[in-house]
Amino acid sequence: MSFFTKLFSSLKFKIILSSAVCILVVGVFSNVFLYSYLSGIIIEKSDRIDTLNLETVQRQLDYNLNNLIVLGTQAANDIDIARAMQHQKLTTLAQKRDALRAQEIMRAYLAASNIDRYVANMVAFNLDENSDGISLQAVNKVTHVAGQLVRRLDLFTQLEQQNTPWVATIGKSLETGRDCFIYLSPIYNVTTSAYKGWLYVELDTAWLTDCIGLQTPDSMFVTTEKGRLFPQSGYLNLSDTVIPEGRGDIQVRQENVTYKFHSIPLLIGGLTLYNRSDVTFLARDGRPILFTVLVVVLTSLCVAFVLSFVLSGIITRPLAKLSARIQRIAENDFSRDPAIEQGGDEIARVGRMVNEMSVSIQHLLVETEELYQRRKNADIALLQSQVYPHFLYNTLDSIHWMAKIKKHPGIMKMTKSLSNLLKSLSKGTGDKISLHEELQLLEDYVAIQTMRYMQTFQFKNNVDKEFHGYQIIKFTLQPLVENAIFHGIEPTGAYGTITVQAQYEDGDLLLIVEDDGAGLTAEEISQMMKSSRNALNDGFSGVGVANVNDRLVLNYGKQYGLSYESEPGRYTRAIVRIPAETEATGAGTE
Repeated sequence: MSFFTKLFSSLKFKIILSSAVCILVVGVFSNVFLYSYLSGIIIEKSDRIDTLNLETVQRQLDYNLNNLIVLGTQAANDIDIARAMQHQKLTTLAQKRDALRAQEIMRAYLAASNIDRYVANMVAFNLDENSDGISLQAVNKVTHVAGQLVRRLDLFTQLEQQNTPWVATIGKSLETGRDCFIYLSPIYNVTTSAYKGWLYVELDTAWLTDCIGLQTPDSMFVTTEKGRLFPQSGYLNLSDTVIPEGRGDIQVRQENVTYKFHSIPLLIGGLTLYNRSDVTFLARDGRPILFTVLVVVLTSLCVAFVLSFVLSGIITRPLAKLSARIQRIAENDFSRDPAIEQGGDEIARVGRMVNEMSVSIQHLLVETEELYQRRKNADIALLQSQVYPHFLYNTLDSIHWMAKIKKHPGIMKMTKSLSNLLKSLSKGTGDKISLHEELQLLEDYVAIQTMRYMQTFQFKNNVDKEFHGYQIIKFTLQPLVENAIFHGIEPTGAYGTITVQAQYEDGDLLLIVEDDGAGLTAEEISQMMKSSRNALNDGFSGVGVANVNDRLVLNYGKQYGLSYESEPGRYTRAIVRIPAETEATGAGTE
């Protein structure tokens, strides 16, 4: 092994390297995170200020637009203005007086509003396509043809289609042709619901530019539904700005500059107020940040190298002793080494555990040798014990044939049944067999018990053949019948009947073992179901009722198992619920 290979694989080098990498990674990432976090805070604060400015301007603009609507609504619903609109000509003194009265009221409404200096035109007229009518002007301008010009606008069609009491939208001034806000509303007759005139108001866009100019005129602008600036010129220098598509917070990059747009809709006209902010200036020069990061990282690395050398010496010397001790253990030296237990740190505790482990290994080797010898003896005994069941089967078969030759059917039947049961029991009680095989085993068991109890009970197998193909755990029914004999029929001293039957219920298979014997109390049933060691001392299989239930639950789930119903002095009914399974399909159906 070369010097460098040994150096790179040493624990000291790994400690120094891991410390340096850790400091480097933590230093870089922590500084980058701090920079990103502070930048995020600055951008968030800037966004909040921009949003606040935008909402402030929006409230001012909507306030003026709302004043326009209030001005128009008041004038359109004034009784004196409506009375003047009933006249088609001003020929009489009364008609002229009504017209002058209406004009004064319109001027009063205009003077009382907060937007009077921005109203370029306010006309009430009742002319139509077939008459000249009259036209009343609230603004001091000579515009006798204003009503005729208004009558040609498409707003009348829009007013009829929208079926609204007024229309407020953007358009072109009838006098100057520049962008403006337009309000149009019918003037209703004072006596009927029909209207006889219209009120037309033009609001100059100077109020919009004045409101924006009070905040940040170089970053705010208004667009129409079609995405063009409104007004197209006159209040800010945005001729080279890309108008964003859509509303909400949008970022647009243009000529290496990133702009962020915040938008909010205005009250009328489908207009949207935008605030444009230059987020590029928030990206500071990276060199100071990089210099700071390098200084922090280099300083941390120097400290890490010094600490690593000190720590590695403290750690590696005891580890070298511990490594040498483990090497001796590998060479079968299990003696105790006090040198590796010196000190109270973690390595000393590991040394004590290594010493204890070596002593335990020594004891374990001795015990393993003893267990090996005992297992050899147990294997021999197991091989010998396998001879006994075969000897017992052969002996029972011999007795069976001798009884047959001597014509003793009772002995012949009893030995045959016992032989069948012993063969089945020797194969274990956890396997699944068909219900037909389980019933055959039960018949053999009942045959033996019938001879034993001198036919003091009758056994009835009422299970239909359609159920014989379903699977059941071996020795499920035998303990239940055994329990019925010993706890049901035998205590009464009278002749009894034990019945086995099967039925379907909700897709499950129910097997019912019922006797008409002494019955059981609720306490006796509870005790019997709780104890897993309640098999009868003289029972055949040694499997108790609780054991039957446990095997059913373990194999099929908690929704299946064994339950009891009983009435003392009348009957006891054991109910086995299992899924209807067949060997071929795995699940049966009704």
